[in-house]
Amino acid sequence: MGVGRELFRLGRRGLLLIIGAFTLMHWMADGVNGDDGYRWDHASAYGAESVWDGGYWSWPEYNRTGRGWLGYYYQPGVNENRTSWGWHCALPEHLDPSSPFYSWAVLTPESRGVAHRSYHMLGETILMRIPDPSGEMHTAHVPVTDAGPFGVWWSFDLQDGLPRSLGWGAIAPSRYGGTSGPYFGRRDVEWKHSTTPRYCPRWGYTDLPPAG
Repeated sequence: MGVGRELFRLGRRGLLLIIGAFTLMHWMADGVNGDDGYRWDHASAYGAESVWDGGYWSWPEYNRTGRGWLGYYYQPGVNENRTSWGWHCALPEHLDPSSPFYSWAVLTPESRGVAHRSYHMLGETILMRIPDPSGEMHTAHVPVTDAGPFGVWWSFDLQDGLPRSLGWGAIAPSRYGGTSGPYFGRRDVEWKHSTTPRYCPRWGYTDLPPAG
């Protein structure tokens, strides 16, 4: 009887050690897929227009068009409003439409950046594998130029120009009532940090990323 209990205790301890080691390895991997350093995540398209579009910190700067019981009404639409990068990183010359960083600083239909929930990544360029409508994955260098998504568990929102450059008809029906799919919606993506220098000159990151 005593031997049986001792063996059971040793077996239970061994099982706990195995579970602990597996948990530690999983935690250390931190979502890394294979040996290439990519991490799995979800990415959604920007949702319906709201006061948060154009940068989480920029909402007081929106054009006020009236006032109701919920507060100010805001000018609808997302494009031509500054991104979080535009508010926190951009220099005055970046707000000139002729600047190569204009689409970082101001959302346009051709902006091909992403929003990330951590503002510590503003100005960083990441590598992201994104599916086209057939499911084939494409690797893109994309700048983190905005903040979000909020209220969800995934980490990225894609700006309009990025999915459309891969053949998606539009981002989501809620944004484009007159368009047809295929809509990007929310998809699995993979991403990793790149060696491209972070560019946020107002925060001291002044090394220019390569052109293009």
